[in-house]
Amino acid sequence: MSKFVPPRSKVAIITGMLKTVDHRVKTEGFTKSFTAYCHGGSVVATIEGHEDPDESFRKTRKLLKRVPDLAGIYVNTVNCLPVCRALSAADRAGKIRVIATDLFREMAPLFRAGAIDASMHQRPYRQGQIAIRSLAEHLLHDADLPKTHYLNPGIILRSNLHLFREAGGRGG
Repeated sequence: MSKFVPPRSKVAIITGMLKTVDHRVKTEGFTKSFTAYCHGGSVVATIEGHEDPDESFRKTRKLLKRVPDLAGIYVNTVNCLPVCRALSAADRAGKIRVIATDLFREMAPLFRAGAIDASMHQRPYRQGQIAIRSLAEHLLHDADLPKTHYLNPGIILRSNLHLFREAGGRGG
């Protein structure tokens, strides 16, 4: 996000629930990284949307009224659609930088319209494939199960959206 907004920018995070380890870790990592790399930048709100589209929409609308000079929003759950609807309803879509997580077909028009600037695609199919292969190797060949397996996310931008099948592209 620090590459998308100017120094001293105010940004917010929309997450599911901070009690969920994945959501909390992403929130903490974003906050630490953003404040380190955006000179004078601050995370002015962390909003829990509880994976509820209506709640995420309402809370985003309140955020936009409360912080009129908001420069960016990081959505670390599937709730980017209601966040983008709230931005559009407030006539702020494309004016506030949005970075999302994951990738699904309904996001494609939002990329093309400039409402979403980037997304970190976690590649769930590949994650499952690696897990099944590891389990099969363990059961069939007594291979050790790795304690951790790291998988690089795909960084999705408008310029490479066509490469990802999930969003309606031909590649993948």
